[in-house]
Amino acid sequence: MKLIDEQIKIDGTDYRILRGGKKGSTPVLFLHGWGSKAERYRDAFEFVSDDFGEVVIPDLPGFGFAPIPLTVWGIKEYADWVNKLINKLGWTTLILAGHSFGGRLTIYIASQQPAMLKGIVLYATAGTTKRNQSRLSFFNILAKTGKAIMRLPGLHFFYPIAEKILYKIAGSTDYLYAGEKREIFKKIISEDLSALVNKIIAPTRLLWGENDYETPVSDAEYICNTIKGSKLRIIPNEGHAIHARNPELFAKEFSMLVEQLSVEVKHNE
Repeated sequence: MKLIDEQIKIDGTDYRILRGGKKGSTPVLFLHGWGSKAERYRDAFEFVSDDFGEVVIPDLPGFGFAPIPLTVWGIKEYADWVNKLINKLGWTTLILAGHSFGGRLTIYIASQQPAMLKGIVLYATAGTTKRNQSRLSFFNILAKTGKAIMRLPGLHFFYPIAEKILYKIAGSTDYLYAGEKREIFKKIISEDLSALVNKIIAPTRLLWGENDYETPVSDAEYICNTIKGSKLRIIPNEGHAIHARNPELFAKEFSMLVEQLSVEVKHNE
């Protein structure tokens, strides 16, 4: 599938999307992960057949070529933006898919607006475990102590190196590299979506790497056990970003899951 760059205007601002596939069947909107952008999924979708249905992958606000929100957005604000995008595309029904952070948005939207979704694909989705508060406390403590250290004579030269080491140890490099989006990141990860999972009624497929240490398989099992009729596909020896490590395999697995959803929808109609 060849993905074409397009511009779409939302609230007076131009946003970049990648669009490809064959119109006529239920379209797929794919939402990228935190710190990523639409372009990083291009290679994987190039392995998807040209006969596949229409696919759109946007740069979410603050990522890729998209401007950073002027206020501190959370899941709701990002979901509102996604809904505006869907309206601009003219879609009344779709399959919604999301990777990691994009999966957070997918869970939220699926729990709030089930009528427009023919199905969802949750790929290494974040937001359903109780790890966030301890990380948030760590970020706040480090931010405060870091500023104090930087004021000490001579020590401020070592702070950038120490900061990288500490965040890497804590598994929090997303926060380290969030830049201007640090407050947005803190708000996002403080939101526990566990209670929303049991509100999802759309047909659901989950795609996970066996060795995913960012969003472990236990997250996938929780979601699968909570959403009635959902099915989980675990890929051996893969981690959090199958699309980057093995794009052809990702394309095969993702296409299969979307096809399963399409068949299930037709069967139920």
